[in-house]
Amino acid sequence: SHRAEAQQQALAVMAGGASPVFSSPAMKEVLHEAQKLAKSDDPVLVVGEAGCGKDIVARVIHSLSSRVGKPLLKLECNRVATTAGGLFEWELFGSDRGSSATEARGGLLYKAREGMVLMDEIAALPVESQVLVTRVMARGRFTPLGSKTELPLTCRVLATSRRDPEATVLSGELQDSLLQLFSGRRIVVPPLRSRREDIIPLANAFLERFASQAQIAVKGFVPEAVSTLERYAWPGNVRQLENVIQSVVLTLSGDQVEAEHLPFNIRSEVAKQEMNRPRGLLRLLRRG
Repeated sequence: SHRAEAQQQALAVMAGGASPVFSSPAMKEVLHEAQKLAKSDDPVLVVGEAGCGKDIVARVIHSLSSRVGKPLLKLECNRVATTAGGLFEWELFGSDRGSSATEARGGLLYKAREGMVLMDEIAALPVESQVLVTRVMARGRFTPLGSKTELPLTCRVLATSRRDPEATVLSGELQDSLLQLFSGRRIVVPPLRSRREDIIPLANAFLERFASQAQIAVKGFVPEAVSTLERYAWPGNVRQLENVIQSVVLTLSGDQVEAEHLPFNIRSEVAKQEMNRPRGLLRLLRRG
């Protein structure tokens, strides 16, 4: 069916072309929501902790939409918010005026025409920049810097936030008028620790990718390494897991990943958890 084909396409995007990277009901629901929202042109807000895969969900929405053949461009709001000189307006709206340092150019809203713009960590923008974004999204038009001509907003806007949006509104970091533009179109990506069924599929996908890049043959993880990976809390979420597996592959000497190949801090944290469990210390002593 069309829905099954769309799911397989989304799985391929989330896996980077490798095998499926999740099996948890929570992520299946995330995929289902992404499929539904991909059909419209409305703004979408993707919420979740740092490293949990918000960018990947945005790519899934793009890949399943009618805009898939057009650009998906990302604006890192944290970066432009801490840079002086109106960099945010320059990057987003572009400019019709040149200078001694740079030529006049189109901004992301123009470059991504008929496609999508992903505003990463939108609450990091200063209030005045949020007011500009709200106005542009509400009116559907924008004006490049130095120009008197308005251009139509033809790209779809996606945004991410690592913090609860309502909390950022209460703290004054996010304008309520901007949040309202995403009303009813929100996807919450759960942290990796709350969907442990996904840890090993993800780890296998990363292992396959990095082993292929390094041109080495790796059979997989031994049971003790699997257990360690599954029981660690992964505060850095999917991004941390990816970085760990990449580091393991770079230093691997055999054809299997042993528990001892994993970083010491991860093994140490899991051992502490084991000792705090009933009869955990006795089991560790017997194992030793």
